[in-house]
Amino acid sequence: MWKEGKALEFMDQTLCQTCNADECLKCVIVGLLCLQEDPNERPTMSNVVFMLGSEFNTLPSPKEPAFVI
Repeated sequence: MWKEGKALEFMDQTLCQTCNADECLKCVIVGLLCLQEDPNERPTMSNVVFMLGSEFNTLPSPKEPAFVI
């Protein structure tokens, strides 16, 4: 779904009325960054906290996760 540009379809439809779509997308991106194949490319926990808490940062694009079905 990420590769197809449908990441927001992960969001529960009952939350669409009350949640910010950009915040949901940010959570998906950070989650995918934490699943990078190379552990050196994964963010540290302090970076995760910063990425989730910041309003103005540009997030890197996730690469292929460590597991692919």
